[in-house]
Amino acid sequence: QREKFAQEQKNAALKRAAELVASNRVPIEITRGAAAAKAAANAAVVAAGGVPVPTPEEEALRKKSRSSIVVSTASDLHQIVTHSKNLWTKYNAIAKEHNQKVNWITVARELGIHVKVREKYQRMHSRAEQRGFDWEKHGHWKIKDHPQVFLEPTQ
Repeated sequence: QREKFAQEQKNAALKRAAELVASNRVPIEITRGAAAAKAAANAAVVAAGGVPVPTPEEEALRKKSRSSIVVSTASDLHQIVTHSKNLWTKYNAIAKEHNQKVNWITVARELGIHVKVREKYQRMHSRAEQRGFDWEKHGHWKIKDHPQVFLEPTQ
């Protein structure tokens, strides 16, 4: 029962990631810069009579929930890494028009995963690529069952 729920959550999160790549939505910090975006957001909230958005330090104090994207198979890994690359490429093209740079943290935040988790997935994916892994043929492989492909460092 719990595994089925986790699988449904993962599929929904991967679907949202694919929709995000296909959509025209762009984070405001890409077009205006992070500081300007934060100031504009706080000003809008205060103008509406609300409470301003907490600082990153205040947010860090609150416990963050884990991502619903938990990579267990090679196919999941390939999907999330491909989505993150596509999203970064898309955001970077838009950011260049505004003389901005896109950080991987922006992409990770949009995907709903921590930037360190995204980096871990990227390393696992590149190890498999270096070893000539066939994503179509062996996409059903469990990552934990094949550490020699995904987890062990390359020479």
